[in-house]
Amino acid sequence: SAMRAPPLLICLGISPLAGAACTVVEAPESLEELVVFGFEHFDDGDEYLEAMGENMWPLVEEHWEGIQEGYHVDVLDETHLEAAGVTSQDTVSITGVLGAVEYTNEVVPVVCGVTWPAKDEIYEAYLEYDWTEISDRDCFLGQQCERFEEYVGQTVKVPILGEATQEVTRQFRWVEPADGDAFVVSRSISPSPMEFTSDLLEVDQQYALVIFVPWPDHALRVETFWVEARALGSEVPEAITIMQTVNTMASQAEAVDEFVDSGEGC
Repeated sequence: SAMRAPPLLICLGISPLAGAACTVVEAPESLEELVVFGFEHFDDGDEYLEAMGENMWPLVEEHWEGIQEGYHVDVLDETHLEAAGVTSQDTVSITGVLGAVEYTNEVVPVVCGVTWPAKDEIYEAYLEYDWTEISDRDCFLGQQCERFEEYVGQTVKVPILGEATQEVTRQFRWVEPADGDAFVVSRSISPSPMEFTSDLLEVDQQYALVIFVPWPDHALRVETFWVEARALGSEVPEAITIMQTVNTMASQAEAVDEFVDSGEGC
């Protein structure tokens, strides 16, 4: 592949690709910090998420086995949440878990499945849902629109905990690097408490950053999930939380692939 001028040289105009406006973005060097960086800068210029991706892909390869098993990431604090439009949240005990799962389909069909309006056609656990298209989904899937936003109010059957009711706003955006494949980044915001039919657990807020990237000819999902939860009466071991989160990612990916392969929607 062609040599690429470092960002600083591009900004000084030494590269033929130099643009009029130039921002040098220094993305963090660790996966744990990169996902927080992506969450915080989701609404900022393309260069932020491009820099995130550039630093992230080699790390995903390097730590592939660990990521598949899932591991802890840095905590979100008030400044990260304010950047996402969430104010006055007490973020004392938010736990972050990072995992990755491969799909058998490519990025666009996968994102089509993930954003499919009739969630119960894909996921067995969905009991009720209310889907609102805030911006144009078809335009986004056709790559004519850079962004897409949806609102989901859902009641889902959860093992042991009964039924969980939650409201989530999910934003998606295309990132198109100058030298590399386009990828999709999604940020989920759920700042209000989740309601369970059992009283084993309280979830006050949860957030996610999900990246869909060609890997190389199908989609890879790198997902970070932050949750502020309290087990009532007993502590839920962190290892169990991580394992359940990663298992859920894998089963949802499988459900999306099956739906795409069925040809009934995407």
